[in-house]
Amino acid sequence: MRIRTKFLAVLLVELISFMALSGLSVATFDRVRQMKLVVEQGTQLIARSRQVYGLLKDVVFDLFTPTRPSALWCLRPAPW
Repeated sequence: MRIRTKFLAVLLVELISFMALSGLSVATFDRVRQMKLVVEQGTQLIARSRQVYGLLKDVVFDLFTPTRPSALWCLRPAPW
C-alpha cells in the first residue's frame, strides 16, 4: 500500500468516528432536554395538585361545617 492510501484510510476512519461521536452527542443532548422537560412538567403537576388539594379542603370544610358558630368546637383539621 502506498502512503497516500494509508493516509486517506486513517483520515476516513477518523472522520467516521468524529461523525459518530457528534451524532451521539446530539442524541444525548436531545435526551437530556426531554428529561429536563419531564421534570419541569412533573413539578408543575405537583404544584397544581397541591392547589386542588387546598381547594378540596375548603369545599369539604364548607360542606361539613355546622351552621351555628357554637358548634365549631368539635371540628378538627383534616389529616394529610
